[in-house]
Amino acid sequence: MKKLILNNFQKLMSMMLTVILFLSTISFEVFAEDPKVSIIIPVYNTPENLLRDCLNSAKNQTLKDIEIICIDDGSTNGSGEILDEYARSDPARFKVIHQENGGPSVARNKGMEIAQGEYIQFLDSDDTIDPTMSEKCYNASKDYDADIVRCSVKCEERGGAPFFQECHVNNEFKFVNDTNKNINKVLAYNNNIAIFLGVYKNKFLKDNSLRFFDEVKSGQDQCFNILCFSKARKLVFIPDRLYTYRKNDISITARICKGKLNPGSVCKRTDAIKDIYGYFKNFEYFGDERTKAEFLHLILNHRFLCPAISGNKPLLDFFLDAGLLQDDVINQLPIKERIRLKSMLLIADSKTKPEKPIPDGIYTISSKLNPNMCLDINQCSKNDKANLQLWQKNGTNAQKFKVQYNSDGYYTIKAICSGKFIDVSASGKQNGTNIWQYCDNGTDAQKWFIVPDGEGYYCLVSKCNNMCMDVYGAKAINGANIHCWPIHAEDNQRFKLEKFEDKPSANKPNRARKPRPNKLVKIKKNADKPSSSKPGDLKKSA
Repeated sequence: MKKLILNNFQKLMSMMLTVILFLSTISFEVFAEDPKVSIIIPVYNTPENLLRDCLNSAKNQTLKDIEIICIDDGSTNGSGEILDEYARSDPARFKVIHQENGGPSVARNKGMEIAQGEYIQFLDSDDTIDPTMSEKCYNASKDYDADIVRCSVKCEERGGAPFFQECHVNNEFKFVNDTNKNINKVLAYNNNIAIFLGVYKNKFLKDNSLRFFDEVKSGQDQCFNILCFSKARKLVFIPDRLYTYRKNDISITARICKGKLNPGSVCKRTDAIKDIYGYFKNFEYFGDERTKAEFLHLILNHRFLCPAISGNKPLLDFFLDAGLLQDDVINQLPIKERIRLKSMLLIADSKTKPEKPIPDGIYTISSKLNPNMCLDINQCSKNDKANLQLWQKNGTNAQKFKVQYNSDGYYTIKAICSGKFIDVSASGKQNGTNIWQYCDNGTDAQKWFIVPDGEGYYCLVSKCNNMCMDVYGAKAINGANIHCWPIHAEDNQRFKLEKFEDKPSANKPNRARKPRPNKLVKIKKNADKPSSSKPGDLKKSA
């Protein structure tokens, strides 16, 4: 009897479980048919623990009326199988697309093509989102009829400092109407323009044909958002930190920062810049110098786009013809960006004329890190390859340099103590290449651009590698090595050139002497022998 009851109970429980699963499937299918938010997740070889955390954070959203579109971008580590596992457990909400590797831009564009949600949300496969993120962003978008909703980010450190700084806005909803005229205000509200901080109205993206640049491997989110911000009618900010950015050492961002991934050809980056410019130039307010400067600011601070400027004469000529490189535009940039852009102009030899910021002469070159520290030839050596270093000001010949402007727009810098020229070691192209002295050979390693910062300091940029003279480790101590480093215009790359004034020459006219008091002269009377000289006669010199 007990056995019969037990068997019937087991059958009943099994039937109830089947019914619950069936009902849950029906419920999700209703949501999936017309979702409020589509969460797009591109996946490529994400570590399993990070990927599962990401998928669980999407699955456990308080807003259940969502779809989760996962694009397996040619993963080879089993990430695709994990995505399929989640799709089997929640088939109504999870959609998995497997494709050959094309990069995050291609993957996100694919997700946008099939997204059915009223709003689109982006999530990186190694990050997580707060359970309330989709709901809070969706509600804000509906309350304010916004094209874009932005929230704040918090960073989880994994083996080092995060790439993104935590940012937030005031503890109130903020919105900006007509963002075409308020891009500066938009960026001021939230200092991170990554795409994963919020939601986008699907219709707004489609109506404006907004897509990611397929060839952009890194920084594609910033390119995308620059275009979105320029088109958005209304953008809303909420203060909550709803997205957790987690540093992943094998991510594209990390690989580019370590120099292990080429983020694309200069040609593709140039095309991206011109596309972004195409949106800006159509604005009525683009004739304003401040807005032109804002466009340059965005490009100069973009890790994917900025490298396309350096040495790219056609692109710089394009900027010049568009009126972007006028002094009244460049002078509105922050000092560091101004120096970088001027250096790029000189390096590319565009239509702008090279400056002659200082006259020829003998100078001491002090560091902005510490005005009492000067460039110095190690022990005033006469030998080739003697290191250029920092040393306490002492006025010796080891700290005096003859700076001379040449017709090609470059300067040469000669050490007074040895007659040798300041030279980049073996014309090194790598970060950290030493700077030393060497005999005159006329090579690019001995040619320097001197770029003023407008505050009395200068950056010295080498012709041979387009890098800047830099104090090693930004340490203003005796013996600190001087080397080459990419231009960033921090204090360790800024120097003051003070002209050395010699002591007055002996050939200079003497100052007028004060008249001496008359001395009493005793005259001996001698009637027989008259004096040989008359009073007032001047004695002739021997």
